[in-house]
Amino acid sequence: MSPSPYATPGSIGGPVAKAAGGDSQGSAGKDIWNVEEVSEKQQYEYNDPRPQPDYDMIFKQSVGTEDVFLGMGAKNPSTASCENMVVKKMVLVSLP
Repeated sequence: MSPSPYATPGSIGGPVAKAAGGDSQGSAGKDIWNVEEVSEKQQYEYNDPRPQPDYDMIFKQSVGTEDVFLGMGAKNPSTASCENMVVKKMVLVSLP
């Protein structure tokens, strides 16, 4: 480091020495982990033998005239602006 009359956050501590070796994979230097550290297999397997119910999720908004016609409200068509959520469970009924 060059002597400077001003102290900066970079002047705290000594100079940082770079590693002489390197990755066998040729990493860019900003990798968080090596390729050898990450396993290829899926860690959690979802194997539930129970039957899954059929359902439908409906999101509802309470909108006013300022939302519909003028566009002045803070609501958008995403689910983040929804006030109500209706979950409909599909039930199969066999009739005689």
